Amino acid sequence: MISKTQVSCHFGRRSQAYDEYAVVQKSMGYSLLELVKEAGVFQNILEIGCGTGFLTTLLAQRYPMAKITASDISSEMLTVATKNLSQYENVSFALEDGENLKLSEKFDLIVSNAAFQWFNDYQQAFTQMERHLLPGGCLIYATFGEQTFYELNQSFQAAHRSLEIKRVHHGPEFISMRKLTDITCGLGLSVHLEEENITEKFKGVREFLTSVKKIGANNSSKGENILIHRRLMLSMMDFYKNTFEQFGQIPATYHIIYGSHKKK
Repeated sequence: MISKTQVSCHFGRRSQAYDEYAVVQKSMGYSLLELVKEAGVFQNILEIGCGTGFLTTLLAQRYPMAKITASDISSEMLTVATKNLSQYENVSFALEDGENLKLSEKFDLIVSNAAFQWFNDYQQAFTQMERHLLPGGCLIYATFGEQTFYELNQSFQAAHRSLEIKRVHHGPEFISMRKLTDITCGLGLSVHLEEENITEKFKGVREFLTSVKKIGANNSSKGENILIHRRLMLSMMDFYKNTFEQFGQIPATYHIIYGSHKKK
């Protein structure tokens, strides 16, 4: 199970460096804005996991007359976002766990970029969000799908086999299109899902792992509060390099799912 306290701490520590390394997340934000624009005009917007406020800024520029509540689980991230959006009077901020919303009001749009992978219970999270939608309201998001970092996962699996070490999952579990469809259909939401793969290239495995750490997305589960064995890491890195390196670079693939749902 993911520790929300650790998630908050990790993102808090990386709040100043996040924007420099969040290349894929910014690309997702632009694509997400296009989905929001296609969905219509909104007056009361909740953003879950606003981070430093990149998507929030796009929304504030697009909907200057809307009331926007930008929420995040990290108070440090909210501090950075508040500073970045100081010129926008229609934006307020709230310290919230998107999986356990405490807000009392309802919204005609709930939007989120690259935050859902930190949920422990997607059913609970989507049920909460559906309850916070007005009739006819929209839930629009971008999240990471189950094939995200498949190169890293294959490399860890190979290292565990090679060293005969019991397999331990590293990092968050990513969701499938099928599960998202089942959950949202079960809540009576209309379903529209799209997917894309974005591949980043790095000079080496260490550089890739550093970039993940810089955006606060390193291991965050209670069961992972142990040092990963040095031999395991070296074996994983050797397999990654030998299997996936091309022209002096290693790939890291993000499987991105875009969801657009409407409350009937």
